[in-house]
Amino acid sequence: MAPTLKTLKGRLTKMGKVLEERVRDTEPLLAWEIPTLQNENETIDHLKLKRVLFTERLNTLTEELATLHSLAEAFDQTFGALTTEQQQNEQASYDDYLEAAWDLETKAKTVQERLREKVAEINMRYECLVSIQQQREREREDERRMRDRPSGEATPVSTSSTFMQTVLPRLTLPKFSGKRQEWDMFWALFKTNIDEQPISSMMKYNYLLQALTGQARGPKQVKVLMDTGSELSFIDEKLVNDLSLPITGTAKLRLKTFGSNTPLDKEHRIVKVTLLDKEGGAHNYEVFDSTIITSATSKTHLTKEDWDYVSQNHLVLANGANNESPQLLIGCDHLWELVEGKNCKLPSGLHLITTKFGCMVSGRMSNVEAQTPAPQQTMLTQNDIDTRDRYWSIESSGTNEYTGPEKDEKRMLDEKVLRHFKEIVVKKPDGYYVRLPWKENFNTLPENKEMAIARLRSLLKQYPPEQLAEIGNTFREQLQQGIIEEVPRTNRLSTRGRTIHYLSYHVVYTPEKKTTPKRIVFDASAHPKGRPALNDVLHQGPLMLPNICGVLMRFCIGTIATIADIEKGFLQVRLHEGDRDATRFLWVRDLTQPPSENNLVVYRFTRVTFGLNSSPFLLAATIHFHLESSPFNSTIAEQLKDNLYVDNLVMTAESREEAMKQYRETKEIFNSLEMNMREFTSSDETARNHFDEKDRSSSLQVKVLDASTMATAACVYIGNNGVQQLLIAKTKLPSIKGAHTIPKLEMNALTIGARLARTTYTELKKIVTISNIYIFTDSEITLNWVKNKETAKEKGVLVSNRVKEIYNIAKALSDRGIRVKLGYVNTRENPADCATRGLSSEEFKHHFWWEGPKFIQLTENRWPLERKTSL
Repeated sequence: MAPTLKTLKGRLTKMGKVLEERVRDTEPLLAWEIPTLQNENETIDHLKLKRVLFTERLNTLTEELATLHSLAEAFDQTFGALTTEQQQNEQASYDDYLEAAWDLETKAKTVQERLREKVAEINMRYECLVSIQQQREREREDERRMRDRPSGEATPVSTSSTFMQTVLPRLTLPKFSGKRQEWDMFWALFKTNIDEQPISSMMKYNYLLQALTGQARGPKQVKVLMDTGSELSFIDEKLVNDLSLPITGTAKLRLKTFGSNTPLDKEHRIVKVTLLDKEGGAHNYEVFDSTIITSATSKTHLTKEDWDYVSQNHLVLANGANNESPQLLIGCDHLWELVEGKNCKLPSGLHLITTKFGCMVSGRMSNVEAQTPAPQQTMLTQNDIDTRDRYWSIESSGTNEYTGPEKDEKRMLDEKVLRHFKEIVVKKPDGYYVRLPWKENFNTLPENKEMAIARLRSLLKQYPPEQLAEIGNTFREQLQQGIIEEVPRTNRLSTRGRTIHYLSYHVVYTPEKKTTPKRIVFDASAHPKGRPALNDVLHQGPLMLPNICGVLMRFCIGTIATIADIEKGFLQVRLHEGDRDATRFLWVRDLTQPPSENNLVVYRFTRVTFGLNSSPFLLAATIHFHLESSPFNSTIAEQLKDNLYVDNLVMTAESREEAMKQYRETKEIFNSLEMNMREFTSSDETARNHFDEKDRSSSLQVKVLDASTMATAACVYIGNNGVQQLLIAKTKLPSIKGAHTIPKLEMNALTIGARLARTTYTELKKIVTISNIYIFTDSEITLNWVKNKETAKEKGVLVSNRVKEIYNIAKALSDRGIRVKLGYVNTRENPADCATRGLSSEEFKHHFWWEGPKFIQLTENRWPLERKTSL
């Protein structure tokens, strides 16, 4: 009887736990390093025991991995045999179980491979030591026989014939691929069994060639920079160490670098190198080592006409296709021996200079527009700034402390990304074309095709035929709209200079959403174990979004509110053809057939893809670039910059005429951007009726946010002519790391209020004139600490820092002509107090939370004296 789905779930769970524990227990083994013991016999015995242990663990892991794979296949087949109704009921758990099994299998296979490498390493070391020991024993036996030979017996003399007939021991030599950690053991075995044997040098050389593989077998290719501005030649210090190049001496050099008037004195090693030219000729030079030659350089791309010219004239180009940093700089001391002097001009205007290594491309194109779409990757230097600050979050909006400027490296990197964007963005009749902001390690990006196929198989099993047909229809619609394009079979293998990457995706169904009930979400964070994802090799770009807290505050201030959004915002920014192959994805031509090679269709995006970490930056940067470079009304341009959050627009106006003008100008601006601003709705019915029917929103949603209790809180009221209204409030849970006294929590609440005051001014200064700011607290102890700032240090670091921050905020506001005053409010009149203790729904309806305490509705001269103290 076939096992049920429930039974297989149990088996998968049990096997998963076993395999997961096995993987966890194997990790310490993989960290084990082979020791070098003083006694050779002890080392051999130790390796023998470890070889047994590691081999047993490898066999066990392999068996358990095979069992998990079989169970997953059985689970998949059993699910496929269920009825449609049963499959719908089990779909969620089916996905979870199969996804967990697939993830665990991938993780276990990685450990299995590492375990195999460790076993091979142990075997190699063990066999080497045993072989060396056996060879020594043979040598000792030969010596004993020589000593025991009768004194009258002649000792044979080697002749040329017997010299060539020496029989080598029957031993399989290990291979040496160029890894430094393998060299000592390899050479110990090779020296004993080959190099010290009485055979000719030619035979030794032949044996050595047979043992060498990979980089060790041939010369290492490096990128060379020929520099007529340098008198000397240099080699990368790391390359010298990696290749163990011979050092012939040292010299102290005084170097003056470009852009600097200060010479730098430093001692450099003199390194002997041999360069092989295109004909195989050797050039021996002595050069100086250096910690860095220069940063990575991007390649120059030739046009189709250039390549035709090179082919017709049988020219050989120097291999400069990669974007690595040069590791060898040839200066004037050796350069002219390598440059042959011939020069020819390509159709694009670039020049070819012939050298002994091939033709070197130089110069610049005479007509940049004539360039083919072959990608010139955007390369930007990044000093390992992979951990980026997140976007402004709701938790910290409006209440961030003075933390000083952002790190210089991040700021400089963001500036460089934005500057490069502005240099390469192109405006064409159908819209803007942008490039992906690649990091310097983009060439490590894997193709990811196998994972994309696996995820596609899972998706085809997950959804019923009618939903799969909808997905296929979506892709056909995008194909007709030019959002995606099919990659012809003839182009799939033509990858010269292109970054090829396949995206995985899943589908999210939200029927309640009228505009996008079905969204296909592309996963640019998917990656194989140990390899980067697409998002890992792209710069996120600088944050160009307005503060969401400020957007909402300005929304509360205006008389008439208008909201809208950009239709499929990210898909309206065109992607340069050179970067499109990095956004490939797969679908099937026939849904009734499996995703075989003949049934797969390869698409790629022609627009910026939602799911890339750089998409928000590319959309915002494109819109900002358009607003800054086009002759639009500066007022509406600034309003759009301040109130457009990703693809959602929130604007306010003081009259119907202004609201309708905003609508017309916004439509005009985004039409010229080849973007459709739609779903307009307004708080004013008359203004709403003037919107074109096709631009109106057909629904209005109201969302309510709730707050936590037992917290510190602050609220901001804005008033004029005796009318006060709540503008913004902030609550914050106390830290769970340690208990603070009530006065110190009140100190935190007062600081939050000061930060909110600063944020309110910053966000509203363009539309509202603010002349006075009053900050109230119901804690007299806290007031005392602030008033007597000189004694605040005695109360501890927290109080001292908070008082200092409040005075810094007050000074910053005062410098802008705003009076800042601090005062006391009775707890019964403090609206922030209810945010920490909570209110019932009935109390909330008519509570003074909405308008603040009664006394602030009076003129300031009628307030109680304790209400105000200037800072």
